[in-house]
Amino acid sequence: MNDPIIFTPAEMVQVILAVAGFIVAINAAIVVLASWWNKARKPETIQNERLDALEKAVTKIEEEIPRMKDAYHKKSAELESYENDNKAFQRVMVHSLHALTEHAINGNNTDALKSAVEELNDYLVDR
Repeated sequence: MNDPIIFTPAEMVQVILAVAGFIVAINAAIVVLASWWNKARKPETIQNERLDALEKAVTKIEEEIPRMKDAYHKKSAELESYENDNKAFQRVMVHSLHALTEHAINGNNTDALKSAVEELNDYLVDR
């Protein structure tokens, strides 16, 4: 046991090369394991990216909903106003046609004009 441990330069080079080879082998194993890990998690990564994109789209839509509701109510009120105005206009036009028809009764073809007056009266009554 008292003998000293002696390394020759060739043995020292062999030990250094063995340690370096071991480090390279461990590094290669780590690279292979990391690539397998990435390949195994790739579907999950793609799914997470899709979910993030969908969440952003839903958030954008949810932010637009109040504005769209306001625009809908404004247009609905505007269309209702137009409809009321149109009905009033039609009523005035029917009254004026009725007056013109009664005025025309004093001329020729009074039977047809009388039937037109009756049709206008029926129309007005139905409304």
